[in-house]
Amino acid sequence: MHKLDRITINPEMMNGQPCIRDMRLTVKRVLEALAVYPDWDDLMAEYPGLEHDDIRQALELAAHSLDDEVIGLGAASAESYCWIREYPIQPRATCKQMNGMWCMQ
Repeated sequence: MHKLDRITINPEMMNGQPCIRDMRLTVKRVLEALAVYPDWDDLMAEYPGLEHDDIRQALELAAHSLDDEVIGLGAASAESYCWIREYPIQPRATCKQMNGMWCMQ
């Protein structure tokens, strides 16, 4: 991972959530706004002071906070929900057991 010099964490501000350059703009809010403003120029127009590198580093932080860990479900059945990292992937997904873990097909 590159140095994330535009992401700051201050326990005294925004409850310690990662923010963009000590602004009261959280990384989470930038990511949520990207869903509404997929064009970075539109996003930056909505949030003056936000720069391309801020958005890039917010995305990089989010990407690195995810991993490819698959959590085994033990005695689950194919009719159970499939879960990866404790998030529902698809209700009533078609699953099969591979190497002792339930995986979505």
